[in-house]
Amino acid sequence: EPSEEPSEEPSEEPSEEPSEEPSEEPSEEPSEEPSGDIPDEPLPTERNNLLLDLPYTSVYNKYLGSCSDNDYYLTDGAYRGDGTNLYNGNYGVPGVTVEYAGTYSTTVLTFELKAAADIDSIVLKRVRDTGNRGYKILSIEYSLDGVTYLSAAFTVSAALLLDAPLDEETFEEQYYDATATVDIKNAVSLRITLNTNSRYVIHLDEVEAYGTYTASVEEPSEEPSEEPSEDPSEEPDVFVLNDTADADGFVVDWEAEQLIISTEPITVGELIDMFADRVMSACNYDGYYLSIYDTVTTGCFINSHINGKTYTLVIVVCGDIDGDGTIGVTDLLLMENLITQSPNLPAATKRAADTNGDGIISASDLVLIEEKIKSLI
Repeated sequence: EPSEEPSEEPSEEPSEEPSEEPSEEPSEEPSEEPSGDIPDEPLPTERNNLLLDLPYTSVYNKYLGSCSDNDYYLTDGAYRGDGTNLYNGNYGVPGVTVEYAGTYSTTVLTFELKAAADIDSIVLKRVRDTGNRGYKILSIEYSLDGVTYLSAAFTVSAALLLDAPLDEETFEEQYYDATATVDIKNAVSLRITLNTNSRYVIHLDEVEAYGTYTASVEEPSEEPSEEPSEDPSEEPDVFVLNDTADADGFVVDWEAEQLIISTEPITVGELIDMFADRVMSACNYDGYYLSIYDTVTTGCFINSHINGKTYTLVIVVCGDIDGDGTIGVTDLLLMENLITQSPNLPAATKRAADTNGDGIISASDLVLIEEKIKSLI
Protein backbone atom coordinates (compact mmCIF):
# COMPACT_ATOMS: atom_id res chain seq x y z
CA GLU A 1 0.00 0.00 0.00
CA PRO A 2 2.63 2.61 0.79
CA SER A 3 4.42 1.89 -2.48
CA GLU A 4 1.27 2.23 -4.63
CA GLU A 5 -0.05 5.57 -3.36
CA PRO A 6 3.01 7.67 -4.14
CA SER A 7 3.30 6.24 -7.63
CA GLU A 8 -0.36 6.75 -8.57
CA GLU A 9 -1.12 10.17 -7.12
CA PRO A 10 1.78 12.12 -8.62
CA SER A 11 1.22 10.61 -12.05
CA GLU A 12 -2.49 11.44 -12.15
CA GLU A 13 -2.71 14.86 -10.58
CA PRO A 14 0.03 16.68 -12.48
CA SER A 15 -1.04 15.25 -15.82
CA GLU A 16 -4.70 16.10 -15.46
CA GLU A 17 -4.81 19.47 -13.70
CA PRO A 18 -2.21 21.43 -15.66
CA SER A 19 -3.38 20.10 -19.00
CA GLU A 20 -7.06 20.80 -18.47
CA GLU A 21 -7.26 24.09 -16.60
CA PRO A 22 -4.80 26.22 -18.57
CA SER A 23 -6.07 24.96 -21.91
CA GLU A 24 -9.72 25.65 -21.15
CA GLU A 25 -9.72 28.93 -19.23
CA PRO A 26 -7.52 31.06 -21.52
CA SER A 27 -9.35 29.87 -24.60
CA GLU A 28 -12.79 30.70 -23.21
CA GLU A 29 -12.23 34.00 -21.40
CA PRO A 30 -10.62 35.99 -24.24
CA SER A 31 -13.35 34.92 -26.62
CA GLU A 32 -16.05 36.21 -24.27
CA GLU A 33 -14.51 39.51 -23.18
CA PRO A 34 -14.28 41.22 -26.60
CA SER A 35 -17.98 40.64 -27.14
CA GLY A 36 -18.47 42.03 -23.65
CA ASP A 37 -18.19 45.62 -25.00
CA ILE A 38 -21.96 45.42 -24.97
CA PRO A 39 -23.26 47.00 -21.72
CA ASP A 40 -22.99 44.69 -18.71
CA GLU A 41 -26.62 45.34 -17.89
CA PRO A 42 -28.80 44.95 -21.01
CA LEU A 43 -31.38 47.66 -21.59
CA PRO A 44 -34.90 46.69 -20.53
CA THR A 45 -37.28 45.74 -23.31
CA GLU A 46 -40.46 46.64 -21.43
CA ARG A 47 -41.88 50.14 -21.02
CA ASN A 48 -39.96 52.01 -18.32
CA ASN A 49 -38.76 55.43 -17.16
CA LEU A 50 -36.00 56.16 -19.70
CA LEU A 51 -34.62 59.10 -17.70
CA LEU A 52 -34.04 57.30 -14.40
CA ASP A 53 -30.48 57.92 -13.13
CA LEU A 54 -29.66 59.73 -16.37
CA PRO A 55 -27.51 62.90 -16.14
CA TYR A 56 -28.72 65.95 -18.04
CA THR A 57 -27.79 69.53 -18.89
CA SER A 58 -29.83 72.58 -17.97
CA VAL A 59 -29.99 76.18 -19.15
CA TYR A 60 -31.75 78.43 -16.66
CA ASN A 61 -31.82 81.89 -15.09
CA LYS A 62 -30.78 81.01 -11.51
CA TYR A 63 -31.60 78.72 -8.60
CA LEU A 64 -33.60 79.75 -5.58
CA GLY A 65 -32.14 79.30 -2.10
CA SER A 66 -31.06 75.82 -1.11
CA CYS A 67 -33.13 73.99 -3.75
CA SER A 68 -30.43 74.12 -6.40
CA ASP A 69 -29.76 71.45 -8.99
CA ASN A 70 -26.69 69.33 -9.69
CA ASP A 71 -27.92 67.98 -13.05
CA TYR A 72 -28.94 64.77 -11.28
CA TYR A 73 -31.69 65.56 -8.74
CA LEU A 74 -34.44 65.55 -11.39
CA THR A 75 -33.68 61.97 -12.50
CA ASP A 76 -32.50 60.24 -9.31
CA GLY A 77 -35.94 58.70 -8.61
CA ALA A 78 -36.44 60.62 -5.34
CA TYR A 79 -39.53 62.78 -4.80
CA ARG A 80 -41.68 63.89 -1.91
CA GLY A 81 -44.28 61.32 -0.97
CA ASP A 82 -42.27 58.39 -2.35
CA GLY A 83 -42.24 56.65 1.04
CA THR A 84 -38.81 58.00 1.95
CA ASN A 85 -38.98 61.76 1.40
CA LEU A 86 -41.65 63.80 3.18
CA TYR A 87 -43.31 67.05 2.15
CA ASN A 88 -42.13 70.31 3.68
CA GLY A 89 -45.34 72.34 3.56
CA ASN A 90 -45.03 75.12 1.01
CA TYR A 91 -41.28 74.59 0.68
CA GLY A 92 -39.07 72.29 -1.31
CA VAL A 93 -36.72 69.69 0.15
CA PRO A 94 -33.02 70.37 -0.62
CA GLY A 95 -31.49 67.50 -2.55
CA VAL A 96 -34.91 66.41 -3.79
CA THR A 97 -36.68 69.54 -5.04
CA VAL A 98 -35.27 71.88 -7.69
CA GLU A 99 -36.41 75.50 -8.03
CA TYR A 100 -35.50 77.52 -11.12
CA ALA A 101 -36.11 81.22 -10.40
CA GLY A 102 -36.75 84.35 -12.43
CA THR A 103 -40.04 85.98 -13.38
CA TYR A 104 -41.07 84.89 -16.90
CA SER A 105 -37.75 83.00 -17.14
CA THR A 106 -37.31 79.89 -19.25
CA THR A 107 -35.52 76.66 -18.36
CA VAL A 108 -34.23 74.16 -20.95
CA LEU A 109 -33.46 70.55 -19.91
CA THR A 110 -31.60 68.25 -22.33
CA PHE A 111 -31.32 64.49 -21.86
CA GLU A 112 -29.09 62.13 -23.86
CA LEU A 113 -30.79 58.73 -23.83
CA LYS A 114 -28.89 55.45 -23.40
CA ALA A 115 -30.14 54.25 -26.79
CA ALA A 116 -32.78 55.09 -29.38
CA ALA A 117 -36.26 54.90 -27.87
CA ASP A 118 -39.95 55.44 -28.49
CA ILE A 119 -41.49 57.80 -25.91
CA ASP A 120 -45.20 58.05 -25.14
CA SER A 121 -45.32 60.35 -22.10
CA ILE A 122 -43.27 62.82 -20.07
CA VAL A 123 -44.07 63.46 -16.41
CA LEU A 124 -43.15 66.40 -14.18
CA LYS A 125 -43.54 65.13 -10.63
CA ARG A 126 -44.51 67.27 -7.64
CA VAL A 127 -44.80 70.58 -9.48
CA ARG A 128 -46.21 73.36 -7.30
CA ASP A 129 -48.82 75.67 -8.86
CA THR A 130 -49.89 78.38 -6.44
CA GLY A 131 -48.83 81.87 -5.37
CA ASN A 132 -45.57 82.75 -7.11
CA ARG A 133 -44.87 79.13 -8.10
CA GLY A 134 -45.99 77.99 -11.51
CA TYR A 135 -45.02 76.00 -14.58
CA LYS A 136 -45.77 75.62 -18.25
CA ILE A 137 -44.32 73.25 -20.85
CA LEU A 138 -43.38 75.50 -23.76
CA SER A 139 -41.98 72.83 -26.05
CA ILE A 140 -40.86 69.21 -26.24
CA GLU A 141 -38.22 68.40 -28.82
CA TYR A 142 -36.39 65.24 -29.77
CA SER A 143 -33.43 64.32 -31.93
CA LEU A 144 -32.79 61.28 -34.10
CA ASP A 145 -29.06 61.97 -34.32
CA GLY A 146 -28.22 64.00 -31.21
CA VAL A 147 -27.70 67.11 -33.33
CA THR A 148 -30.85 68.33 -35.08
CA TYR A 149 -33.99 68.65 -32.96
CA LEU A 150 -37.57 68.18 -34.11
CA SER A 151 -40.66 69.59 -32.39
CA ALA A 152 -43.09 67.06 -30.87
CA ALA A 153 -46.82 67.66 -30.52
CA PHE A 154 -48.12 67.11 -26.98
CA THR A 155 -51.11 67.50 -24.70
CA VAL A 156 -50.78 68.13 -20.97
CA SER A 157 -52.93 66.87 -18.12
CA ALA A 158 -52.32 67.62 -14.43
CA ALA A 159 -53.22 65.16 -11.66
CA LEU A 160 -53.87 66.75 -8.27
CA LEU A 161 -51.98 65.06 -5.39
CA LEU A 162 -54.60 64.68 -2.69
CA ASP A 163 -52.11 63.43 -0.10
CA ALA A 164 -49.96 66.55 -0.44
CA PRO A 165 -50.27 69.48 2.01
CA LEU A 166 -52.50 72.42 1.19
CA ASP A 167 -51.10 75.90 0.69
CA GLU A 168 -50.43 77.22 4.20
CA GLU A 169 -51.69 80.70 3.27
CA THR A 170 -54.69 80.06 0.99
CA PHE A 171 -55.55 76.51 2.14
CA GLU A 172 -55.87 75.48 -1.51
CA GLU A 173 -54.44 72.47 -3.33
CA GLN A 174 -51.00 73.19 -4.73
CA TYR A 175 -49.09 70.02 -5.78
CA TYR A 176 -49.59 68.16 -9.07
CA ASP A 177 -48.04 65.55 -11.34
CA ALA A 178 -48.17 66.97 -14.88
CA THR A 179 -48.13 64.47 -17.76
CA ALA A 180 -47.43 65.42 -21.38
CA THR A 181 -48.65 62.79 -23.84
CA VAL A 182 -46.39 62.50 -26.92
CA ASP A 183 -45.71 60.16 -29.82
CA ILE A 184 -41.93 60.22 -30.32
CA LYS A 185 -40.14 57.53 -32.32
CA ASN A 186 -36.44 56.52 -32.33
CA ALA A 187 -35.24 59.49 -30.26
CA VAL A 188 -31.67 59.49 -28.99
CA SER A 189 -32.01 62.76 -27.07
CA LEU A 190 -34.82 64.80 -25.57
CA ARG A 191 -35.14 68.51 -24.87
CA ILE A 192 -37.86 70.03 -22.67
CA THR A 193 -38.42 73.78 -22.38
CA LEU A 194 -40.34 75.11 -19.36
CA ASN A 195 -41.21 78.53 -18.04
CA THR A 196 -42.79 79.94 -14.89
CA ASN A 197 -46.15 80.71 -16.56
CA SER A 198 -45.97 84.37 -15.48
CA ARG A 199 -44.89 83.43 -11.94
CA TYR A 200 -41.45 83.65 -10.30
CA VAL A 201 -40.32 80.05 -9.68
CA ILE A 202 -40.58 76.63 -11.34
CA HIS A 203 -40.77 74.12 -8.46
CA LEU A 204 -40.54 70.34 -9.13
CA ASP A 205 -38.94 67.12 -7.88
CA GLU A 206 -38.51 64.81 -10.85
CA VAL A 207 -38.73 64.53 -14.65
CA GLU A 208 -39.67 61.16 -16.14
CA ALA A 209 -40.05 59.95 -19.73
CA TYR A 210 -41.84 56.66 -20.32
CA GLY A 211 -41.32 54.46 -23.35
CA THR A 212 -39.32 51.55 -24.74
CA TYR A 213 -35.88 51.21 -26.27
CA THR A 214 -35.84 50.34 -29.96
CA ALA A 215 -33.35 48.56 -32.23
CA SER A 216 -33.09 51.37 -34.76
CA VAL A 217 -29.80 52.89 -33.66
CA GLU A 218 -28.09 52.95 -37.08
CA GLU A 219 -29.52 56.24 -38.32
CA PRO A 220 -27.58 58.45 -35.86
CA SER A 221 -24.27 57.09 -37.16
CA GLU A 222 -25.12 57.97 -40.76
CA GLU A 223 -26.36 61.54 -40.52
CA PRO A 224 -23.54 63.04 -38.41
CA SER A 225 -20.93 61.60 -40.77
CA GLU A 226 -22.45 63.46 -43.71
CA GLU A 227 -23.30 66.83 -42.20
CA PRO A 228 -20.00 67.73 -40.54
CA SER A 229 -18.17 67.02 -43.80
CA GLU A 230 -20.26 69.68 -45.54
CA ASP A 231 -19.95 72.45 -42.96
CA PRO A 232 -16.21 73.21 -43.25
CA SER A 233 -16.35 73.54 -47.03
CA GLU A 234 -19.37 75.86 -47.21
CA GLU A 235 -20.34 78.18 -44.36
CA PRO A 236 -23.81 79.75 -44.35
CA ASP A 237 -23.83 83.55 -44.37
CA VAL A 238 -27.31 84.17 -42.99
CA PHE A 239 -29.81 82.35 -40.84
CA VAL A 240 -32.53 80.31 -42.48
CA LEU A 241 -35.64 82.36 -41.74
CA ASN A 242 -39.30 81.46 -41.60
CA ASP A 243 -41.28 82.16 -44.77
CA THR A 244 -42.93 85.18 -43.13
CA ALA A 245 -39.70 86.69 -41.77
CA ASP A 246 -37.66 89.41 -43.44
CA ALA A 247 -33.98 88.60 -43.96
CA ASP A 248 -32.95 92.25 -44.24
CA GLY A 249 -31.20 93.49 -41.12
CA PHE A 250 -29.96 90.09 -39.90
CA VAL A 251 -26.49 88.97 -40.97
CA VAL A 252 -24.02 86.50 -39.48
CA ASP A 253 -20.31 87.36 -39.46
CA TRP A 254 -18.85 83.87 -39.11
CA GLU A 255 -15.27 85.07 -38.75
CA ALA A 256 -16.18 87.27 -35.78
CA GLU A 257 -18.89 84.84 -34.59
CA GLN A 258 -21.45 87.63 -34.40
CA LEU A 259 -25.12 88.02 -35.30
CA ILE A 260 -25.45 91.61 -36.51
CA ILE A 261 -28.91 93.18 -36.19
CA SER A 262 -29.64 96.51 -37.87
CA THR A 263 -33.41 96.61 -37.39
CA GLU A 264 -35.54 98.20 -34.69
CA PRO A 265 -35.02 96.70 -31.18
CA ILE A 266 -36.63 93.25 -30.88
CA THR A 267 -37.32 90.84 -28.04
CA VAL A 268 -35.82 87.39 -27.58
CA GLY A 269 -39.23 85.89 -28.35
CA GLU A 270 -39.45 87.77 -31.65
CA LEU A 271 -35.96 86.60 -32.57
CA ILE A 272 -36.85 82.98 -31.77
CA ASP A 273 -40.02 83.26 -33.87
CA MET A 274 -37.99 84.46 -36.85
CA PHE A 275 -35.35 81.75 -36.54
CA ALA A 276 -37.55 79.03 -35.03
CA ASP A 277 -35.42 76.05 -36.02
CA ARG A 278 -32.13 77.70 -35.17
CA VAL A 279 -32.14 79.58 -31.88
CA MET A 280 -32.01 77.36 -28.81
CA SER A 281 -31.37 79.90 -26.06
CA ALA A 282 -30.34 83.48 -25.38
CA CYS A 283 -28.19 84.68 -22.48
CA ASN A 284 -26.87 88.03 -21.36
CA TYR A 285 -23.15 88.81 -21.05
CA ASP A 286 -23.16 87.45 -17.47
CA GLY A 287 -24.46 84.08 -18.68
CA TYR A 288 -27.97 84.42 -17.24
CA TYR A 289 -30.73 83.00 -19.39
CA LEU A 290 -32.99 85.62 -20.98
CA SER A 291 -36.76 85.28 -21.12
CA ILE A 292 -38.73 85.67 -24.32
CA TYR A 293 -39.84 89.13 -23.14
CA ASP A 294 -36.32 90.54 -22.76
CA THR A 295 -34.92 92.89 -25.38
CA VAL A 296 -32.04 91.66 -27.50
CA THR A 297 -28.99 93.82 -26.74
CA THR A 298 -25.40 94.18 -27.83
CA GLY A 299 -23.16 91.79 -25.91
CA CYS A 300 -25.69 89.03 -25.19
CA PHE A 301 -25.36 85.78 -27.09
CA ILE A 302 -27.37 82.94 -28.55
CA ASN A 303 -26.74 79.24 -29.07
CA SER A 304 -28.00 78.61 -32.57
CA HIS A 305 -28.46 75.42 -34.53
CA ILE A 306 -27.41 75.66 -38.17
CA ASN A 307 -26.72 72.89 -40.70
CA GLY A 308 -26.43 70.22 -38.04
CA LYS A 309 -23.93 72.11 -35.89
CA THR A 310 -24.28 74.30 -32.82
CA TYR A 311 -22.80 77.79 -32.97
CA THR A 312 -22.52 80.39 -30.22
CA LEU A 313 -22.96 83.86 -31.64
CA VAL A 314 -22.51 87.23 -29.92
CA ILE A 315 -25.33 89.62 -30.74
CA VAL A 316 -24.52 93.07 -32.10
CA VAL A 317 -27.33 95.62 -32.33
CA CYS A 318 -26.06 98.42 -34.55
CA GLY A 319 -26.04 101.68 -32.60
CA ASP A 320 -26.61 100.02 -29.21
CA ILE A 321 -23.07 100.71 -27.98
CA ASP A 322 -23.80 100.64 -24.24
CA GLY A 323 -25.71 97.34 -24.49
CA ASP A 324 -28.98 98.50 -22.94
CA GLY A 325 -31.11 97.57 -25.94
CA THR A 326 -31.91 101.14 -26.98
CA ILE A 327 -30.17 103.82 -29.03
CA GLY A 328 -29.88 107.09 -27.13
CA VAL A 329 -27.70 109.92 -25.91
CA THR A 330 -25.39 107.57 -23.99
CA ASP A 331 -24.56 105.74 -27.21
CA LEU A 332 -23.85 109.09 -28.86
CA LEU A 333 -21.37 110.06 -26.13
CA LEU A 334 -19.67 106.68 -26.32
CA MET A 335 -19.39 107.07 -30.08
CA GLU A 336 -17.61 110.41 -29.70
CA ASN A 337 -15.23 108.80 -27.23
CA LEU A 338 -14.51 105.93 -29.64
CA ILE A 339 -13.69 108.32 -32.46
CA THR A 340 -11.33 110.51 -30.43
CA GLN A 341 -9.68 108.08 -28.04
CA SER A 342 -10.08 104.52 -29.46
CA PRO A 343 -10.45 102.84 -26.04
CA ASN A 344 -9.99 99.10 -25.59
CA LEU A 345 -13.57 97.78 -25.74
CA PRO A 346 -15.13 94.39 -26.54
CA ALA A 347 -15.38 93.50 -30.22
CA ALA A 348 -19.19 93.50 -30.10
CA THR A 349 -19.23 97.05 -28.73
CA LYS A 350 -16.92 98.31 -31.46
CA ARG A 351 -18.98 96.57 -34.13
CA ALA A 352 -22.16 98.16 -32.73
CA ALA A 353 -20.50 101.56 -33.17
CA ASP A 354 -19.63 100.80 -36.79
CA THR A 355 -23.20 101.53 -37.84
CA ASN A 356 -22.51 101.70 -41.58
CA GLY A 357 -20.48 98.49 -41.53
CA ASP A 358 -17.43 99.82 -43.37
CA GLY A 359 -15.00 98.53 -40.73
CA ILE A 360 -14.05 102.01 -39.50
CA ILE A 361 -15.57 103.99 -36.62
CA SER A 362 -15.79 107.54 -37.94
CA ALA A 363 -17.88 110.69 -38.09
CA SER A 364 -20.19 109.08 -40.63
CA ASP A 365 -21.22 106.52 -37.99
CA LEU A 366 -21.83 109.37 -35.54
CA VAL A 367 -24.17 111.03 -38.04
CA LEU A 368 -26.14 107.81 -38.50
CA ILE A 369 -26.66 107.46 -34.75
CA GLU A 370 -27.77 111.11 -34.49
CA GLU A 371 -30.30 110.51 -37.25
CA LYS A 372 -31.49 107.35 -35.53
CA ILE A 373 -32.03 109.18 -32.23
CA LYS A 374 -33.96 111.97 -33.97
CA SER A 375 -36.22 109.43 -35.67
CA LEU A 376 -37.08 107.90 -32.30
CA ILE A 377 -38.01 111.22 -30.65
